[in-house]
Amino acid sequence: MFPDVPRADWPSWLDVDGEGGRIEVWLEGLTPGERYILDVSVTGWPRGSGSAFMVRSSAGFFANYPVPGGGRTQHLLGVLEPSRPEALVLVDPVDLELVNFHRARVTKA
Repeated sequence: MFPDVPRADWPSWLDVDGEGGRIEVWLEGLTPGERYILDVSVTGWPRGSGSAFMVRSSAGFFANYPVPGGGRTQHLLGVLEPSRPEALVLVDPVDLELVNFHRARVTKA
C-alpha cells in the first residue's frame, strides 16, 4: 500500500472475496527433528474485542495472539519442530481492520 516502507499492507475494505490478509511463509532447508524459533513481526488494527492473529504451521505450532490496540507492532513467537526439510507457516487475521506484515525470522533453538 505504501511502496516506500519495507512491509506489506492489507486493508480490509479492499478485500472483496474475504480471503485477504493471510500471510504464508514457506520455509526450506530445515533439519527434521531440530527445533526452531519463529518470530513473525506484524501490526494490526482491531475491529472488535475478538481481534487476533491466528498462527498455524505444518511444523507443529498453533496459537492465537490477541490484538490489544491499534498500531502496535507484535512479535508472534513460536517453536517449530519440523518432520520434513520444509514447512508452511500461516498467519490469518481475525476481525482486523488493517494488517501490516513486517518480517518473519526463523532461528535454530
